[in-house]
Amino acid sequence: MKRYLILFALMFSTGLAQAQEDLFQKYSGQDGVSTVYISKTMFEMLPFVESIGLNLVNMKGKISSIQMLSTERPSLAQKMHQETSKMVGKQHEELMRITEGPKKTTFYIKKKGETIQELLMISDANDGFSLVLLTGEFTLKEIQEITSPS
Repeated sequence: MKRYLILFALMFSTGLAQAQEDLFQKYSGQDGVSTVYISKTMFEMLPFVESIGLNLVNMKGKISSIQMLSTERPSLAQKMHQETSKMVGKQHEELMRITEGPKKTTFYIKKKGETIQELLMISDANDGFSLVLLTGEFTLKEIQEITSPS
């Protein structure tokens, strides 16, 4: 029985990762949609500039990829929101929620032990939608250091 549960969990997590990839692929190239993909190799080659207000130096080698998806088309925003809501499940933990008028931004993490494998930011408003997915192996402390001055 234990083997079946482990097998089911592996299949479910593989399917979830595929669902995330499918979401980015589905909307990539559509009118009114912006997508960005930064691979681990590219991330390691980026110069780290202090002026952007982010301290990413300590994240080198720990981030596998960064993917971003956004639209300002209300019809697409609603579809993206629905599909993204299906992606977030029991394996994700809500880290933080910010509400400013009609705009709601929620951060989720997916952990394995004390290691974070995904940081997911979903920003939803009446007229737009944004999704940022950061994958890799890092800790909460390292996430905190991103916005700390060096």
